[in-house]
Amino acid sequence: MSDDRSLVIQKLKDDIFHVQDVVAAAIESGERPKQYAAGPLIPPLVRRYEELLSQSEAEDQSALERSIGRFLTDLRRQASGLAQQVSGRPVEKAADAGQPFLLSRPQAVSSYSSTLAKPKTKPKYAVGSEVEAWCGKCKELRAHDIVAVLDDMPKQVICTFCKSRHGFRTEPARSSTSDAPAPKSTPSSSGRSGTGKNDKATKERLQFEKELLDATTAPVFDPRDNFKPGQIIAHPKWGRGKIESVLRGSILVRFLDGLRQVSRQ
Repeated sequence: MSDDRSLVIQKLKDDIFHVQDVVAAAIESGERPKQYAAGPLIPPLVRRYEELLSQSEAEDQSALERSIGRFLTDLRRQASGLAQQVSGRPVEKAADAGQPFLLSRPQAVSSYSSTLAKPKTKPKYAVGSEVEAWCGKCKELRAHDIVAVLDDMPKQVICTFCKSRHGFRTEPARSSTSDAPAPKSTPSSSGRSGTGKNDKATKERLQFEKELLDATTAPVFDPRDNFKPGQIIAHPKWGRGKIESVLRGSILVRFLDGLRQVSRQ
């Protein structure tokens, strides 16, 4: 991959994370004008992503879909919490246009429009989803898997590159020791005996993660559906998982953070 292309990809990632912050701030403020202004920031990112895909080889497209594609998916889910225009109420006017701000947006420009039209009560982040975070071991921003969420924000993450587990942050820690790494990252005399087990567990986890990501179909969990063991589903809270067994009123699903019994009631 050329340096210029890497810069383009990194710039797109940075812009996506910036818009995530803008959307989060708009939702938290509760102010409709801010929320109306945040929505139109997303379609240009989608167009840049689609243009990048069209210029990529098949192998690069797969990598882009698993990184930037998932970031955009998370952003769209987050944007579903933005305020929507309600029929019968006064419409906010754009400063540079003579027509309603929301109505001036082109319809069905991308799948973002249909997603935004259906508000969902999902958290901003979910266990099992991916997020960009600072990895102290790699000394740079990397894609991480979320393994713990607190107050709708990632609490603990695992680097997809070096597999180290640590607290979520987006920049290097200055002098704080609050984000202590997981015990397995500390060398000790017993490290040799535990290395084999850790390597095996890491390999199995990577294989399972690849199986989840490579699944061409992963229907969103609906308690009314008929399920079968081995099926890959997408849970709105815990992400993708593989059904281990089907019980009378629930299903046992293996997610990236472990087994969970999901109620069908």
